[in-house]
Amino acid sequence: MKKTIILFLMIPLAYALDECAPEVETFDLPCRITTTWQAPNACNTYILRMYKDDTLLDSRTYTDFGIFCNTTFNYTEQGSYYYNDSLGNTGGILVKEKMQQFYNFGVYGFFLVIVLVLILFMHKFKEDKGTPVVYGAIATTICVIIIAVLLSGFEVIQGVTFIIDVNYYIIALTAGIGLYTMLASFSFYGDMKEKDSD
Repeated sequence: MKKTIILFLMIPLAYALDECAPEVETFDLPCRITTTWQAPNACNTYILRMYKDDTLLDSRTYTDFGIFCNTTFNYTEQGSYYYNDSLGNTGGILVKEKMQQFYNFGVYGFFLVIVLVLILFMHKFKEDKGTPVVYGAIATTICVIIIAVLLSGFEVIQGVTFIIDVNYYIIALTAGIGLYTMLASFSFYGDMKEKDSD
């Protein structure tokens, strides 16, 4: 067993950039833009210009990549990028954040399901002494934490607006659920105190 672990530690790790596809997701970046044919002169004599929305982002020279020339693409902001070079190559790259958005939605959904289960338990055990108050307090705390994370810039859904950014609607929904759990907890706490005084 120890020999196997040592063998894996001795294997050198190599990181190579992949060729840029017409559509890339941000976790696939950086990627490599390679010329489509062998350049007649040295690669550093050719210039590549990168544009986004008709705005020149930068100009750079190519580097050698075997018999071809290449450069690195590492713009992570969503949108369409276009390039042309002095060799006559042109192309476009669309940067998307599909998987990141799925991850963000999954994280929010996970915590929202926990809050909804706690609300269910809060009502299921409403006859128990103190139990619904505890479930309500935990649900309210989770809602407050979610709201704080969302207000700090975490985007559940990116690039969608209905009059205002959809993330503000998600904050309002979470605040409404948190307010409900807080008021329900106080109500259950008041009922518990009434029963204790009787």
